[in-house]
Amino acid sequence: MVVPFGGMFFSANRVENGLNVNYHTIVDCPHTAKISPCYSTSMNALRLHRIFKYKSSPKCLATAARIIQTKVKRQSVLLKKYKVAGYECDIKSVRNMRQLLLEEARAAKYFWSKYRSNLSKELRFYRRPKSVDPINRLLDIGYHHLAGKVRKILIAHAIPTQVGLLHSANSTDAGPLVYDLMEMFRADIVDSELIRFVHLKKKPIVVDQKLIAAFLFRVNARLQKLFYIKEFRQCHTYLYYIELQILRFIKGVNHNEIFNPLHLPTRNESRCNTKKVTKDLQEIPDLS
Repeated sequence: MVVPFGGMFFSANRVENGLNVNYHTIVDCPHTAKISPCYSTSMNALRLHRIFKYKSSPKCLATAARIIQTKVKRQSVLLKKYKVAGYECDIKSVRNMRQLLLEEARAAKYFWSKYRSNLSKELRFYRRPKSVDPINRLLDIGYHHLAGKVRKILIAHAIPTQVGLLHSANSTDAGPLVYDLMEMFRADIVDSELIRFVHLKKKPIVVDQKLIAAFLFRVNARLQKLFYIKEFRQCHTYLYYIELQILRFIKGVNHNEIFNPLHLPTRNESRCNTKKVTKDLQEIPDLS
C-alpha cells in the first residue's frame, strides 16, 4: 500500500492503521510536496513499522521512563545550581504510561514552583504554554528553537518524526518524536539560559525582536558549550551530545532494546576548553 502526500493529508493515526493492516505500507511524497518533513519511500516505511511495533512492546514504557528520568535529572542539576533540592522521581513504581505521565506532571509542578522562586516576584511567573507574559513567551520561543535543532538532526538521519512514545500528533505536520526527545534537553539549554538571561537584565523585560535575538544568541552559544562525555572520553559540544543521544534512542528502537541514555557530568566541568564559549558570551551586546 502506498500513501501519497501530494495534495493529500493523512494523520499519524491513519498511517498507523495502515501499517497495522499491511506491513508493506509506504509513505511517499513528491519533491514538490509542501509538507515538512517529507520522507522518501526508501527511508520511511521500515522505520515507521519499527517504531509502531516498539510502541506496542513492554520496552516502550521502560524507554519512555528513561527519557523522563533524564529530563528530571537535568532539571535537578539546574535547581541545585541555585541551592534548591531536585525532585526525587518515583519511576520504579510506574506500571503503565498513564502512571508515568502522572509522575512527570508531579515533577513538572515541583520544578516550575522552584524555578519561579528564583525569579523576581514582580514577574508573576506561572508556567503556562502560549501565555503572553515575558517569561512564558521566551520559554516558548526557546523551545521552538530547540525543537528545530532536534528536528533537523532527525531529518538528517532519515528518522520520521510523526510517531512518538510520549506525545501524539495533533496536526498533519506535527512531530511527536521531536517533542519526546526534546524533553531531555530543555532544562540544560532553554530553562538554564532563560533564568541567567533574566538575572542579567537591569530593566523591565519587553519581548521585542532585539530581545529575542539576544536570547537566541545565548541559547546557540550554550549549544556550542563543551562537555566531557565519559563514554567517549572526549569533549563534545552540547549540540553533538543531542545528536548522540538521539542516535542511541534510534538504536534502541531498531534493535528492540531499552534506551540507554548518555549521562552528562553533574559537577562543574574543567576537562574541556570553554574559552571560546566564554568569549562568545562576552561578545553579546548589553542586555540592559
